[in-house]
Amino acid sequence: MAFLDKNPVTEHHTLIIPKKHYVNLYDIPENELEQLLVVAKKITLQYQTDYDIQGVNVLHASGAEAQQSIFHFHLHLVPRKSGEGLDHFLLPEGLGI
Repeated sequence: MAFLDKNPVTEHHTLIIPKKHYVNLYDIPENELEQLLVVAKKITLQYQTDYDIQGVNVLHASGAEAQQSIFHFHLHLVPRKSGEGLDHFLLPEGLGI
């Protein structure tokens, strides 16, 4: 499933999640992970066409020590445009990864 984040860090910030529950990267089967990445690519290409997106960050955290705060596997797809000013190496507070 894919849907817009309720607290986006950029316009069109999207969450991609499996329907079945997996806690994190340690838990998710490879075939499910592959499917999620294929979906991420399809969405990225569509956003590039529809919204002139020039880049994208795919973010994920596995484990509390990596700042995972929602314990259902998910990917953040964060579309990027020139001049937006977001530093992708600094996670915004409340990102909920």
